Amino acid sequence: MDYEYWSSISDDQLASLGVAEMNLMVAAGLPGTESLDVGSILSRMDRWTEIVYSNTRYWLPKFVPKDDCRP
Repeated sequence: MDYEYWSSISDDQLASLGVAEMNLMVAAGLPGTESLDVGSILSRMDRWTEIVYSNTRYWLPKFVPKDDCRP
């Protein structure tokens, strides 16, 4: 992706991109990113998000803060 691409897309198109997706797209083409597979990385991040979400839902009801942790 180059300057012409980023300046040509609409605000709606730009707003539809996630932060990770945009960072990966901007990184593409930099030295060392020749084999960068944006789709694969985004899929892996989605799986990690699901793991964090399910663990948070499981553990949050079990969390009991100590008195010195409360504001």
